[in-house]
Amino acid sequence: MTAPHPFTAIRRAGVPIVAIETADPVSTIAACRAAMNGSKDQTPCAQWDCIRGLKPVNQAATALCSAIGDPIETTNGAQCLSLIAEKYLDAKGNDPGAVWFFHAGNRALEDWTAAQAVWNLRDILKSAGSTLVLLGPAFRIPAELKHDCVVISEELPGDEALGEVVKGIASDAEMKIEDDQLPKMVDTLRGLSAFAAEQVVAMSIVRTDGKLNVDTSAMWERKRKMIEQTPGLGVWRGGERFADIGGCDSIKAYLRDYMRGPAGIRAIVWIDEIEKAMAGSGGGDLSGVSSDFLGQILTYMQDSGSRGMIFVGPPGAAKSAMAKCAGNEANVPTIALDMGGMKGSLVGQSEATMRNALKVITAVSSGKALWIATCNSLAVLPPELKRRFSLGTWFFDCPTAEERAAIWNIYAKQYAGVVQDIGPEAIPGWTGAEIRALFDTAWATGRPLSRAVKIIVPVCKAAADKIEALRSQAVGKFTNAGVEGIYCKPETDTTNTGRKLQYD
Repeated sequence: MTAPHPFTAIRRAGVPIVAIETADPVSTIAACRAAMNGSKDQTPCAQWDCIRGLKPVNQAATALCSAIGDPIETTNGAQCLSLIAEKYLDAKGNDPGAVWFFHAGNRALEDWTAAQAVWNLRDILKSAGSTLVLLGPAFRIPAELKHDCVVISEELPGDEALGEVVKGIASDAEMKIEDDQLPKMVDTLRGLSAFAAEQVVAMSIVRTDGKLNVDTSAMWERKRKMIEQTPGLGVWRGGERFADIGGCDSIKAYLRDYMRGPAGIRAIVWIDEIEKAMAGSGGGDLSGVSSDFLGQILTYMQDSGSRGMIFVGPPGAAKSAMAKCAGNEANVPTIALDMGGMKGSLVGQSEATMRNALKVITAVSSGKALWIATCNSLAVLPPELKRRFSLGTWFFDCPTAEERAAIWNIYAKQYAGVVQDIGPEAIPGWTGAEIRALFDTAWATGRPLSRAVKIIVPVCKAAADKIEALRSQAVGKFTNAGVEGIYCKPETDTTNTGRKLQYD
């Protein structure tokens, strides 16, 4: 049984002001009209935008809009709201309470003049059984209106609705969609609005061997670009797999088992260097943005039952590479969540952007996302955040000699033309990223590896104290990403300047 649209309850309760977060205002208006108990023709419905001014949506609102003012006179949002407050009760007649849809309502509330005009309408609309509907992708309600405005979020279309979109486009194009193709296409479209999904499908129709088909790879690319229109979200396009990473056998095995299990993940959400993104959430950020981001993520992961894991270790130890590969191994998108890219200059803009990003993540993953956060230090992460990542903290140490040899072989094949006059035994303690940099430097300069190695300072030397501190912190507390089990600190070799036997 389909749940009733929330606008039904809003009208029944006589709510005068409501803000609806939506990616498709046109379909939201249609859904609200349909939800009014079949009274969409009897209830006057008007819509406003800053270009066309106030215009009727249905015939019942034609005379009412004319009484409020000419469209040219109502292009200013605050002025239009003031005219409604001044003239609506006199022009109301016997209507059952008009509905006023305001496009870009989130922008209007950024102007205190318009926000005051909204507040001035509250009691007038309440007495008339009328409703002002503010439409926008995300809202940050001013403190002066937070007790007077109800905020609801219009969910992006689910699998059934997206299936109907595909069938409709296919019918218009007179092409047949096979039963086994439809779920794959719906999976590709998940996270888009109905209108965006229509455009993606329509633009992905190609003619192959005289027949019309849908190019799903083109659909994926168009979907990625649309997701990336959401500030702070990106979709990883690389094709890396676990086989492209040397070592890290324990975390690879765990991720494979988890992704094949009953959790049924549909997306990877990757937060790189989360300690920097969360800096100030404990009180150092005077704007309050970092604290709000933290609160939203904690609430979202709790309410959605999301699981996650934290990858910690020195730079270049394959933490980010593992997160990127996980999506390809599971054949699901890897969505990069960049909190820095969400921060805006206006009050409340950043918080609203985060809410919108989480809504997109929910739609893309159907609420089944695996969260992976990477960091070089856990010192600034609050305990409550660590608890939300219930799949544990995994420690990525510098590669062992065996792991370095595996990494070396991977890059030796990729850079086959490089003169390899040294082997992996010449670079004790180096990370995978540094081995790649070694081969890339040799290739770019035409030098043999024995010369290229002289200009790279590995992190095991540049940040030896920090690495040692990380290892001490990880002992008995974090899961080992290389060898199955809890991380144990290796014995030291005093004849080799205290370096770990396991790693040389």
